Amino acid sequence: MPFWSYNYWLILLIVFLRYLVMSVVAYLVFYVIFRHRWAFRKIQIGFPKGPDYRREFLYSVLTAFIFAGIGYSLFGTGLRNYTQLYLNMADYGWGYFWLSIPLMLIIHDTYFYWTHRAMHHPSVFRWFHKVHHLSTNPAPWASFAFHPLEAIVEAGIIVVIALIMPVHPLAIGLFLLIMILTNVFHLAENQLVCKPSSSLVRANLSICFLILFSTASFLF
Repeated sequence: MPFWSYNYWLILLIVFLRYLVMSVVAYLVFYVIFRHRWAFRKIQIGFPKGPDYRREFLYSVLTAFIFAGIGYSLFGTGLRNYTQLYLNMADYGWGYFWLSIPLMLIIHDTYFYWTHRAMHHPSVFRWFHKVHHLSTNPAPWASFAFHPLEAIVEAGIIVVIALIMPVHPLAIGLFLLIMILTNVFHLAENQLVCKPSSSLVRANLSICFLILFSTASFLF
């Protein structure tokens, strides 16, 4: 794969900026601006140390390269012909476009549940999932802090989705935006009102997407 390709570096830039912007915002809000005011809502007393931040950030940078590589391989090479990616919105309509987003969230949570359980098996845990568990007091920077092997598994959901259902690039982008938002919020470890799981947050967001945009789809 030509990693010097313009498209690869563009995908990498998008992936990394998505992680960086969301993490910076969450860090500033929960760990700087409201650090003391909301400290009582934090699940764990105290905050991560400098080495924890650096480890999480460096592993996340490596993960961004892996995510971009898999995304480029799937959609920027001949492998795209084997996917169900479509570019013309009229092919499936706006109704399906908005419906595809909660469908992807449901598929992802099923995929995540089983792969996460598999990576906790003692025979593979240290090779796949141990790095992520080094963040015993995680910060928003940990949202991409995976071992390279786990990063490949995490990126596999895009491969699965592109193979089993028609999907538009914009829908994938919105799906990934929801994913980073919920992951960063989850790892911020701050109970603003309650502490819902990432899956519950995504379920609520899916319902919002259906309510807000199903009507709008009739306008196009």
